[in-house]
Amino acid sequence: HITFYDLDPQVPDLARTYFTFLAKCGSFCDVVVADGRLAMKQAKDAEFDLLVIDAFNSDSIPAHLVSREAIAIYTSKLKPNGVLLFHVSNRYLDIEKLVTAALLDSGLPAFVRRDSGDSGSGKSGSSYVAGARRVEDLGSILANAGWSRASMQPDIRPWTDDYSNVLSV
Repeated sequence: HITFYDLDPQVPDLARTYFTFLAKCGSFCDVVVADGRLAMKQAKDAEFDLLVIDAFNSDSIPAHLVSREAIAIYTSKLKPNGVLLFHVSNRYLDIEKLVTAALLDSGLPAFVRRDSGDSGSGKSGSSYVAGARRVEDLGSILANAGWSRASMQPDIRPWTDDYSNVLSV
């Protein structure tokens, strides 16, 4: 079962009009139109196997989705062996460094992956950060050469609900 959270009420309508996934998914998908963090806070604890946070590709960062407090909410909603996966691709800001700092600050092991773009196919490069309570919960990521263990960068301070610094990223 997949639950999608989106802040923009037009996105589900566009998805149903121009794409087929939601229609094919049927009762195995729910779409919740709300701020992801606020809606996630209302979800049951230990409900999700995987949380994918994909909100960082524009020129502004929804800071409340990558704060220390947000990571605590996400972690509480994961099943005991659940995984957090952040899509951190951004042309202007180093979101990878920010998310890595937030995960490591929360005591979660983190791994990063950078897929290069292919100008011939029109594919842009993509970057991801995965974290979990225990390193073994990351499963095949550990043996996949495309993923590498993340380390804390000395020039980044994890963001909180009371502190963010866009210039640091």
